[in-house]
Amino acid sequence: MKEREFEILKMFLDKKTLTLKQLVEHFSVSERTIRYSIEAINMFLNEKSVEKIINNKKGYFFNYISYEKINKLLVENAPMSVEDIIEYLILKILFLNKINLTKECEILDISRSTIKLYLKLIKEELEEYKLELKATKEGLILFGEEENIRRKGLRHIVKLLNKSIFLPKITKDFFDNTLEKIDGKKIKIFIEKVQIELEKIMAETSYRAILAYMIITEVRVRKNFILKNQLKEEFLLKNYEYKVVRDNVNFFGFRLTEYEIFHLSDYLIGSYCCDFDKSIYKNWITLEVKTKKFIELIEKELNVEISEDEILIEWLVKDLKSMIYSINRNINTKKLEFELDKEELEKIKKIVKERVWLFNELIIRKMNEDEIERISYHIQASIRRSKNKNRQRKNIMFVSEFGYGYTKLMAERLAEELDIKIIEICPKYRIDSHSTKDIDVIITNISLEDNFKIPIVKITENLSQEDFRRLEKVGIKKRKKKVYLSEILNALKGTMTFETQEEIKKKLKKELGHDLIDDTERYNICFDSVFKKENILLNKKFDNWRSVIKKGVEILRENGSVFSGYEKKLLYSVERYGSYLTIYKNVCFAYTKDKTEVIKSDVVFIELDEELIFPGEEKIDKIFIVSAISEKEYLIIAEKVLDMLNENNLKEVINKKINIGG
Repeated sequence: MKEREFEILKMFLDKKTLTLKQLVEHFSVSERTIRYSIEAINMFLNEKSVEKIINNKKGYFFNYISYEKINKLLVENAPMSVEDIIEYLILKILFLNKINLTKECEILDISRSTIKLYLKLIKEELEEYKLELKATKEGLILFGEEENIRRKGLRHIVKLLNKSIFLPKITKDFFDNTLEKIDGKKIKIFIEKVQIELEKIMAETSYRAILAYMIITEVRVRKNFILKNQLKEEFLLKNYEYKVVRDNVNFFGFRLTEYEIFHLSDYLIGSYCCDFDKSIYKNWITLEVKTKKFIELIEKELNVEISEDEILIEWLVKDLKSMIYSINRNINTKKLEFELDKEELEKIKKIVKERVWLFNELIIRKMNEDEIERISYHIQASIRRSKNKNRQRKNIMFVSEFGYGYTKLMAERLAEELDIKIIEICPKYRIDSHSTKDIDVIITNISLEDNFKIPIVKITENLSQEDFRRLEKVGIKKRKKKVYLSEILNALKGTMTFETQEEIKKKLKKELGHDLIDDTERYNICFDSVFKKENILLNKKFDNWRSVIKKGVEILRENGSVFSGYEKKLLYSVERYGSYLTIYKNVCFAYTKDKTEVIKSDVVFIELDEELIFPGEEKIDKIFIVSAISEKEYLIIAEKVLDMLNENNLKEVINKKINIGG
């Protein structure tokens, strides 16, 4: 079908009846042209054994039986626009590294003069990535840095993946045929394996970006187009993501160079920190601040302690990013099912539903029931963590009639699996001689007479799920995988000075990593106390954005807020995520979530005498250079900065600071 015929059929799919006048006015053509087009459409429908468009007194009428069947025909037979043809030809150039114009004219059924016009547009698009098509004896060949070809390939393939089923048939057939040759299923399995090993889950847009990069990498490598090694081997070996990718890359059955592996791992690191789609995630700091406010509202309404739960903040933000992407792309959010207290969940859902308006400016429609329920799961899990943290561990007597060795082993297993303290291990025959004064629960693997004033729970040797459910009813839960720092420090109370306690905390954090939850911070940071007169530089001249960041970090170091390594980490963060760190017009919020070089929270503000170009082609004249010892303190600082910008009183606050020496 031609483009006009395709559009007419689409209109009939939406409205079964259309008049000749409506069609003439819509397409600005003659009545004869419309009649010819409908004849052509009917010939097409007849070939596909579908009902025809008929002409009656009211106008043209299309009485189709199956909407899905007609829609599928439209998708499969959509005419290629100029944009579609250019996308198809660029894909071929990136995959094959060359293009044969004569052959493509036959495939696309277009003239050589037409394809030459398209070629001009293609060359302009390739020039943006410093790529060039040159005429040789073998035809038109692609020239340019391999890294630039991969960058263009990533973005081009993502665009096609986003179109999904709406790709023109010629493009889809070529793309699918290529994926079959390189075994696209293996790529998806590889990404899943790496995610599991790195314990990282990507949002949808990040996944598509990595998938696209893997596709262009494998296509190019199989044709012997290799990235040049620009890094030393010692640096590569320090990268954990590099090691994981290297250990799994043999899965493809061909060899990648060390630099190819490093480049792939570099993209993986970026996919966890921010998403490929800047239109959705450029306001990620705003989202985090809104999430903090949202949690505080829920905490107040439910009268629970969850606002200092960093696990909740981290994972709710990640889920909201994915959810917002889905909402704004009209993708249904996957419904989750958990075995939790349904009555409690319904209460939480009611409160969440009344408060999700806070995210309305980030989404194109209101959240539905499944999305509200998903947020509610996060809140419910946080409430349970809070209860677990504050509950007293149960004192247990374990009773058995089997041998001492077996009984001891079983008791040790219970202590490993359950959050309990075993006070007594007792054979059945001696149970009457033992006092149960300090015992909360009796656990046994045999039948006992229920003549005690405390609960008795009978378990099986295998500790089944049913056993755990019975134990939970009396307040006994599985042993926590996470360790609370406050519990360790309480056990060491009286043996530490303030200095040794801080040193112990640092060592425990380094040794236990994410298994340790630091619940000792009270988060009493005051923004006014860190936003000092000495930290404000106005009307300053710098040659480039790096010099600005270095100056800001220099002040942070003089304040004793960061170690020397913070400069490198912050420069890396700004260079990689420049667009995401632009939180307001011409304002950069320079910050890194890597806290290894941070001593305390602090803020430096620098105003430039003229704009500088930051990464992401962002024009900046105001920069906040921030260090934060915790996620909570970072959010307090970010919230205050955003409030000043939104309320347009930044200048007023700064003048007050300078004049009173605040």
